[in-house]
Amino acid sequence: MKKDDYKKRIERNYDQLSMAEKRLADLITSLPGSPIGYSATELAKLAGVSKAITSHLFRALGYESFNEFKDELRRNQNWGSPAFFEFQPSNTHSFDKLTVAHFQQDIQNLQKTLDDFNPKRLEQAVDAIQAARKVYVCGFRNSFMHANYLSRQLILLRDSVIQLPFAGQTIGDDLIDITSRDVLIMIGLRRRVKHVYKLLKLAQKQNTKCLYITDPTATRTAKLATWCYKVEISSDTPFDSYVSTISLLNLICTRLFQRDIENGFKRIHRSESLHHELSELDTYKLRLK
Repeated sequence: MKKDDYKKRIERNYDQLSMAEKRLADLITSLPGSPIGYSATELAKLAGVSKAITSHLFRALGYESFNEFKDELRRNQNWGSPAFFEFQPSNTHSFDKLTVAHFQQDIQNLQKTLDDFNPKRLEQAVDAIQAARKVYVCGFRNSFMHANYLSRQLILLRDSVIQLPFAGQTIGDDLIDITSRDVLIMIGLRRRVKHVYKLLKLAQKQNTKCLYITDPTATRTAKLATWCYKVEISSDTPFDSYVSTISLLNLICTRLFQRDIENGFKRIHRSESLHHELSELDTYKLRLK
């Protein structure tokens, strides 16, 4: 079995699950740590379902029993919240080994993201971003920095790019004018806040096209987006790896730039001229000396 195969099984079978089974599946994919440390009774209690539902769920996912599921977890190094990992002494003895393992993990994450990548769907999303009246880019917690990065690049390529949330502000006021002519780009990586689901539901209600960039733990929220891309952010350290996330955002901007290179260069040159006029960057100060 591949790493995190149970998450792919949940995603594949999610629509066919009962409400109680979905509640348990949502719990399992969002646990702060691997499910391997929980018994069937404990999972049922945490999800507020009967123990029988636990048995039904794992059979629906293709396992003969809960024990087979646990056996798979033992065979694979499944990951949950990195904060719940304990480093083994052997992992800290050699910085050289740590360095190699670090970059190898990033390479694996990129490869896994590429393996599941659908270029045609991304082209559709880029079409929508290019044609949209406004583009809203939203992210919370660690996803906020990715939303900020993306919005700053999109501003170089088109107008009417709005990043949410604004510091210290609620979101409702900024969504007064959102319509079916707009696009919402939601970045919702693991340990998502409830606002992610609510904003995706709002976009769906308003017939606003939505590009959702998330990770393999997303199940319920993934069903709400027009286009959903799951990037691999696995890590054997206390910190998630965001290499695949930034790579995908870079690809989106590069493809959008290719669509209208002349306009892209005009906006970038205008931005550079303003940097020069305002003496904002050290490179310009050095050039003027």
